Amino acid sequence: MTRVTRTKGAALAIATLLLGGGCASSSTPRQPHLSRQQMVERARQEIDRRKLPLPEKYEIKVEEGFSRVEARPPARIFGVFFRFPYRGIKDTVYIVWFDEGGEIDVADYRAVLPLD
Repeated sequence: MTRVTRTKGAALAIATLLLGGGCASSSTPRQPHLSRQQMVERARQEIDRRKLPLPEKYEIKVEEGFSRVEARPPARIFGVFFRFPYRGIKDTVYIVWFDEGGEIDVADYRAVLPLD
């Protein structure tokens, strides 16, 4: 069983590392080109395409914010966060990022989570 929730918060700071520096902050929600449900479905497809393991039970969070990179205007981004217990810790394990054009990037945090 999966649970889909919508949050904003500190996790968007991770976008800074993925999008080349700067700082990220949350914003007033605006309608993306893809609906939240479409983003979740595309994120699941991308996880499957990359053959990343997902347990039967996991949580999904969808977040929206802006990535700010020097010398460029702020770019709206959306993250689909897959959370489940891994190595004894319930944490975000995968993040699938979308920009307004629907481009996808995936972060896999299994290697950085501490061992039991």
